[in-house]
Amino acid sequence: GKIALEQGQLEQAIAAYRDVHRIKSELLSRNPDDRDAVERLLISNGILGRTLALCGAEPAAAKHVGEAVGAARSLVAFDAKQADWRFWLGKYALQLGSIARGAGRIDEATGRDSEALRVLSALVATDETNSAWQRELASAQVESARLRLALGESGSADQLLDAAFAALAREGDAGRGDRNLRL
Repeated sequence: GKIALEQGQLEQAIAAYRDVHRIKSELLSRNPDDRDAVERLLISNGILGRTLALCGAEPAAAKHVGEAVGAARSLVAFDAKQADWRFWLGKYALQLGSIARGAGRIDEATGRDSEALRVLSALVATDETNSAWQRELASAQVESARLRLALGESGSADQLLDAAFAALAREGDAGRGDRNLRL
């Protein structure tokens, strides 16, 4: 799916991602308590949803990304200290906000953006050396700023953009000390 997507072959990418989704759904159905399988399916939902959004299939995209957010919430409710699950929640809440924004559902987008900012800010506060978390937080701040500008709230947008620039600066610093990059 990823290769087809990179080559601009969206139909082939979607078909491949749907196959992966079907397989991961089947595996989870055999052992619904397997949290690793839940995580794998939530990632599959997020990837498929993002790809469907690229094709303009908003209802299907929102369904899959919404399922990813729901699964991530349930995993975080089980273990709020598990950083990967919190990251997926922030990442896919942001994606769902983007889909809602594109469909003109501004109130929903505002709520999703707020959730993403809250989750990602808390996550970054636990480890400022993680450059991927810094990038995702900066992305959430920029998307929230765009929404605020559309709502005529330039003061809030400026604060979010300042925070995004600061996060990107930290991300540059974090990249040099990121434990994930040194392994």
